[in-house]
Amino acid sequence: SAISAGANGFITKPLFRSRLIYKLNQFVESGVRQRISESKPLERRLYAGKRVLLAEDNELNREIAVELISSTGAAVESAKDGNIALDMMTSSPEGYYDLIFMDMQMPVMDGCTAAKAIRELPRKDVKRMPIIAMTANAFEEDRKKAYDAGMSGYLIKPLDINTLLSELKNLLMK
Repeated sequence: SAISAGANGFITKPLFRSRLIYKLNQFVESGVRQRISESKPLERRLYAGKRVLLAEDNELNREIAVELISSTGAAVESAKDGNIALDMMTSSPEGYYDLIFMDMQMPVMDGCTAAKAIRELPRKDVKRMPIIAMTANAFEEDRKKAYDAGMSGYLIKPLDINTLLSELKNLLMK
């Protein structure tokens, strides 16, 4: 069997999206639990009371990122494009969000355009709020484009659990 051969799990065919998401969540949850339990016992609720806005157009990437971030206790609200993220930011009270993770390539409004628009909103919280770019592109011109758009950090996808936890600690513990 697959398990006796060293596989951590298996999915039967035909492959259904719901089953794939369930399996991925199962492994993500166990990986996050293991990482958190290896660090500090209270880290699972460390960011309780913090609110993160996640802008990601890919549903599977969005579900995985929500699972990873919310496992730390932070509340996560998500948007499937930059325009929705901008609307959510505009309609929220000042200080509502503590951090934004922004995919750079999204339909309707890309992450750089959304980040610029968020930074230009007539409110104080958006001037200092961390906006972290997320992209599969690791090229220097992409990094520069993100910083030029007003983003304050840059994460490469697929998201690495340790990098994400470290980024959350650096940004939410200030």
